[in-house]
Amino acid sequence: MNATISRRKWMGQMTTLIASSALIAPGLVYGSGLPASPDLIKLSGNENPYGPSPKALEAIRKTLSTGNRYPFGEAELLHNQLAKQMNINSDQLLLGSGSSQLLQLLAHWIVLQKYPVTYASPTFDILPNQVKQLDGLVNEIKMSEDFQYDLDQIGERARKNPGIIYLVNPNNPTGIKTSSKALRSFCERASAHSHIIVDEAYIEYIGMQESLADMIRSNERIIIVRTFSKIYGLAGLRIGYLMAHPDTINKLKPLRIWNNDSLSIAGIAAARASLEDQNFVRESLEKNEMIRSSTIQSLRELDIQPYESNTNFIFFKIPGNKDLASLLKKHNMLVGQKKIDGENYARITIGTKEEMNTFINYITNIF
Repeated sequence: MNATISRRKWMGQMTTLIASSALIAPGLVYGSGLPASPDLIKLSGNENPYGPSPKALEAIRKTLSTGNRYPFGEAELLHNQLAKQMNINSDQLLLGSGSSQLLQLLAHWIVLQKYPVTYASPTFDILPNQVKQLDGLVNEIKMSEDFQYDLDQIGERARKNPGIIYLVNPNNPTGIKTSSKALRSFCERASAHSHIIVDEAYIEYIGMQESLADMIRSNERIIIVRTFSKIYGLAGLRIGYLMAHPDTINKLKPLRIWNNDSLSIAGIAAARASLEDQNFVRESLEKNEMIRSSTIQSLRELDIQPYESNTNFIFFKIPGNKDLASLLKKHNMLVGQKKIDGENYARITIGTKEEMNTFINYITNIF
């Protein structure tokens, strides 16, 4: 299929996807419908409550007078800065409007290649849902009862249906991580028959030493997806990036509508400044860990047992199978909620100390 036909199909399928966005969103109820207000406590989006960083805000302000210009030159600067920081070549990197757009791009490529996708649920399901919407093939495997990846089962299913394996580490919505040692060993074996996409949206929360990004230098079938939406606090500015072998990057590029068309000049400036503000990252991590620990302790005192969290959110089974999202929405608070095997589970973003104290007060009254 030539590039022109691919772009035509891409445009037509994009229109269908936009129209059906309610069907392809991640399988979490976010408690939407409340108007934005200073009193709203939003613990549903896994956003950094302290961001953007001061340096990013200053960089954004400086770009406002150039908002009438296309950001192609600035995008190239960010591209080169990221490649240098990740210690990869520039042809191993692709920028996007948040990791979700890049996952959508991958889904389109996957369907064009007629690759089946093997993944385990519950997980961040934009990519498999996009593939379904495009009439692609997916093989869904259930995680263990304690929400761990069964890598042997995933590998065996993919070996029988070679194509794509999709993994999220740490996982969303559970917050559980898989050791990099186990993942590396798995990727070395499974890449003999399949491409492996590793979504590292929350990698900063477990340490960059846990990343598999270095594997792309020697393994042509490893693809890493990341975002600036979490630890860097740029969710509203939509910046993400993908790292892969140059051949994979070259196959994805023609599927974009235009080179870096989706990036804003403000988002690019914020991302570049954020990469230089590691003090903000460290402070955010420290606050997140401290408040997460105290929140987990408070939940345990209510006889609620959260799963181990390696991210900026907490996941637990809701006692009494209550509709916690609806109950908290009445108090102007948004939380994530997902039904698994008929049971309600909550995913609570770690907000500020004051926000989490309010959350604990509310659920103390509820339970």
